Amino acid sequence: MCYGQRNFSEVLEVDSANVNVLNFNLIDSAFHIFSLFPRVTSNISSSSITLFDIYNFENSVIELDTFSISINMPLLVEGKKFLYGKNRGLQKGLEIWDVNKKFEELESLIIPTKANYNFPSKPEVISSNLYLPAYIAEGEQEYSVISKVDTSLNVLWTKYLNEEYAYSYLFGIDKSIDDDILATSNVYVKEERRYYNQLLKLDTSGNVIWEYFNTEELEHGAVSPWFTTLSDSNIIVSYRVDRFTNDTFRTRGLHFTPYRLIWLDHDGNLIKKKYYVSKRLKRFFVNKVETGLDDYFFLMGMWDDGEALENKNLLIKLNNQGDSLWHRTYYHPDYSLDSVGFSIQDIHEFEDGRIAVLSMISTPYDWNKIWIFIVDSEGNCLTDNCISEGDVVSMNSYEVTYEQLTLYPNPARDQIYWNRGLTLRDVSVYDILGRQVLDQKGAALQSLDLSILSKGTYFLEGIDKEEQIYRGKFVKQ
Repeated sequence: MCYGQRNFSEVLEVDSANVNVLNFNLIDSAFHIFSLFPRVTSNISSSSITLFDIYNFENSVIELDTFSISINMPLLVEGKKFLYGKNRGLQKGLEIWDVNKKFEELESLIIPTKANYNFPSKPEVISSNLYLPAYIAEGEQEYSVISKVDTSLNVLWTKYLNEEYAYSYLFGIDKSIDDDILATSNVYVKEERRYYNQLLKLDTSGNVIWEYFNTEELEHGAVSPWFTTLSDSNIIVSYRVDRFTNDTFRTRGLHFTPYRLIWLDHDGNLIKKKYYVSKRLKRFFVNKVETGLDDYFFLMGMWDDGEALENKNLLIKLNNQGDSLWHRTYYHPDYSLDSVGFSIQDIHEFEDGRIAVLSMISTPYDWNKIWIFIVDSEGNCLTDNCISEGDVVSMNSYEVTYEQLTLYPNPARDQIYWNRGLTLRDVSVYDILGRQVLDQKGAALQSLDLSILSKGTYFLEGIDKEEQIYRGKFVKQ
C-alpha cells in the first residue's frame, strides 16, 4: 500500500457522546470501524460504522439506531456480510442481520433464548456457519448460550453452557486449528466465593470435547480472559490476577495485579504459565490478544503511571514463547496527557509488517474520539499523529516462586480444602515461626486433615502436577 503515511493524521468523531470503539476491519480500501454509543436523548445504546478511506482520508458514518452490535464485526462468509447484536427495541432482542454493502438490513433473524435478559458476546465464522454466543441472566442465575446459524439465517442448534454455576460470562468464541469451537468464560464457584477462567473446546454440534478449568483465582472476577491460537497451534490465554498478599510481589516492588499468560496445547493440556508484571506504580490493562502473521503475538490495551496520573496506549509484541520482542507506549501530540486517556482497541497487521492501530481517546470535557495511526514492524510511529516513547514501560516477564492458594473453610477445624479441582502432592504445614508441623509426602491430595494441629496460624504448601508450588495461610480453631 502506498498512501501518504506522514499525512495520516485525522482524529475521527462520531456524532454522539461517549462513543465506545469495538474493532475495525480493512474491507477493500476502507477501514470499517465499529462502535457503540448511548443516545443522548434516550440513553439507549446504538451503533455506528465509520468508513475511513486509507487513500484519500475521507470518512463517512453509518448509524444503526437502537442496535447494539457485538465485537468482531462484520461477519464475512460466502460473499455475504452479517451484523450480530442486540436490538434495543425488542424485549430479548438478540438479532443477526444479513446486510448489503451500505450495511442496510436485507434480512434479519431474532435468536430465541431463555430468560428475559441477554447480551451478545464475540461471535465467529467457522466452516461457513455463524456461531453466536451470548450472556443470559435469569433471576440470580447467569450463564451462557451459543447458537449455530447458517448463511440463510436458519438456527441449526442452540446450546446452553455452565448452567450449574451461579455465574458464568462467556467473553467470546474463536475457531480452533481443526475448525472446532474454542470458548472462554469467567466462572464463579459459589462454594469458594472465587472467580476462575474456563476454556472449552466444542465440536460443531456443540458437544464438549475438553475443558480446561483454571484453578487460579481471577482478580476480583472482573477481568476479561482474552485468548488466541498461536502459529504453532498452541493456545495462549491472558487474564489478570490479584497478588496483593504475595510476599514476592511486595519485596520486589511489583504491581499487585499482574497479567498471567498460560499456554495450552490444542488438546487442552497445560504447557506453562508466565507472569507479565510491571513496577509498583505502573500497571497495564489488556483489551485484546491477537496472533501475528508469523511466530509472534500481540497484547494491546492501556498503560498508566500511578505517579503522574498519565495513561497511554500500550502495544506489546511477544514471540510464541512469551518473550517480549518490544513494547511501546503511544499518545497523540494534540492532547494533553493529564486530561485524556488512550486505549488500543484493535490492530491490523499488513503483509509488509506495518501495523494499523485503532485507539480510543477518552476526554472528560468532550466526546470520545476514534484515532488510527500506523507503526512499523518494530513499533515505531510512521504517521505524524502519534508519539512513541519506546521501551519505557518497565515491564518484565517474571516467574514467581509460588502461587497463592485459596483455602477454605478458613478458619478451619478438622479439615481444610483448596482450589476446586486442584490436586497437590508433598503437602506441608508450617507454623508462624517457619517450623514444619505436618508433612504428607507423595500423596495426591485435595484436602488435608488438621485434627493433630493445635489452635493457631499456619502456612500450607504443596506442588501440583506441573511442578508449580502453591502456598496459603489459614487459622486452625
